[in-house]
Amino acid sequence: MSAYAPLLPILLLTGISLVAMLMSAMVRDAAKVGWFTAAGLTGVLALSVQQGFRAVDRATTLAGMVTVDGFSYFFYVLFALIGIVVAVMAIPHLQREQALRGEFHTLMLFSLLGMFVMVSSDDLMTLFLGLETMSLSVYTLVGWRRHQLRSNEAVLKYFFLGSLAAAVFLYGIALIYGTAGTTNLLLISQALGAPVLAVHPMFTLGALLVLAGVAFKVAAFPFHMWAPDVYEGAPAPVTAFMATAVKAAAFALALRFGVAVFGFGQLHDIGQVVLWNLAVLTMFAGNFFALAQQNVKRMLAYSGIAHTGYLLVGLAALPVLDQAGGVAAPDAGAAVLFYLVAYAFTNLGALACVAFLAGKEERLEDVADYAGLGWRYPLVGLGMAVCMFSLIGFPLTAGFLGKYLLFAAALKANMLPLVVVAIVNSILSVYYYLRVVITLFMEPAGTEEAAAPVPGPTKAVIAYAIVAVVWAGCGTFNLTTAVPGAVPLIDRAGASFKALLSKAVPAGVGG
Repeated sequence: MSAYAPLLPILLLTGISLVAMLMSAMVRDAAKVGWFTAAGLTGVLALSVQQGFRAVDRATTLAGMVTVDGFSYFFYVLFALIGIVVAVMAIPHLQREQALRGEFHTLMLFSLLGMFVMVSSDDLMTLFLGLETMSLSVYTLVGWRRHQLRSNEAVLKYFFLGSLAAAVFLYGIALIYGTAGTTNLLLISQALGAPVLAVHPMFTLGALLVLAGVAFKVAAFPFHMWAPDVYEGAPAPVTAFMATAVKAAAFALALRFGVAVFGFGQLHDIGQVVLWNLAVLTMFAGNFFALAQQNVKRMLAYSGIAHTGYLLVGLAALPVLDQAGGVAAPDAGAAVLFYLVAYAFTNLGALACVAFLAGKEERLEDVADYAGLGWRYPLVGLGMAVCMFSLIGFPLTAGFLGKYLLFAAALKANMLPLVVVAIVNSILSVYYYLRVVITLFMEPAGTEEAAAPVPGPTKAVIAYAIVAVVWAGCGTFNLTTAVPGAVPLIDRAGASFKALLSKAVPAGVGG
């Protein structure tokens, strides 16, 4: 096999992005670019699944800057799935808004390309290039409706704050390079075997600055204030893309960087304290602000901040690595990966419902506007209800199993107080999630129609989300003998995280 064979998913996605860019300039019907995007990402998905199941060892190429392993393939598949769903969801939505242009899907493809590079980077410079490729495309997508004031406000806030976060991130890289003498994550983890570097204040400061840059991307407290305005001002498909793919990519970055840098000794203890406090503050900030929201997209933005807090619980529970090659049962890492998948399924379905119910120009976004619409549009109402129950963490939904795995991993790491805080916050969230369901089905319908009949692509996305959320929440229960529950997904998440650990531990580093 060629040394560059593991890069085939990235190369294929690059080719699809370039073809879509040419189609945007040459094809009149922009919907064709959208369907081409979905078809192309299906090919990337199939190739990633085929290579991921066949891969045994990690493959490092481009002078050690890019590593393709089970961890990379896990996120290749997740990003491709999200891209397909968002591409299909965006076609009827943007047609209704008279804003469907081929460049939308081209930008989304280039953003996905940046994510693919991020999750495959074993060097801080290629990681930063992937991060900025993703971010610059998303900035443009947020301001897609350039004639709307709130869209312009959203993109300006996101761009300026995102640029500041990128500068902090890059300064952290500079400090790490200045003390470690390299930007390669494997070499950095090997250098951490020297006690002098492990406690060097400039190296520690650099690592924390990089962590702060990541905290902005995942909207963790106190870097979260951009999220509600950006989620509200962006078109609903872009909000769905940011809430799922962008957040998953940022957590993948946090895992790859954190395992290499915060996985050992004193730095592990420092990172654990920082993440513990970030998790508590982020959960409370997200839930308390969400309680007061009337706009559904803003409510989902604040709830997304709370879910970032739950994921930070998983990161805080990552155990210290030992010289034998990591931990025998990386429960916390597998739980984080599973939760990212569950959260992606749930938010794609919820925001597909929001995109439809909001009507033209997304005027109907308040909870009160949903009165009685669950009966008028049964599939949309069912999809919204299932997704709200999953976000609560109701049994037999993906959200329940995801929270169970995260909290169980934290308990195993002796973090009972943090788990209690997380459970209290989950209880707080019941109010604002159930309020949406109650309004949909128990409030009298208004006189104004929310939207036209549900388009076929929107029906397909909502149905897909319902099935995915229920399937991923069934745990060890088998729906039939041919269709197992979430066990294969949990096993794949565990194997993917073990692949990340496989070469992260430097020789001579003790627990």
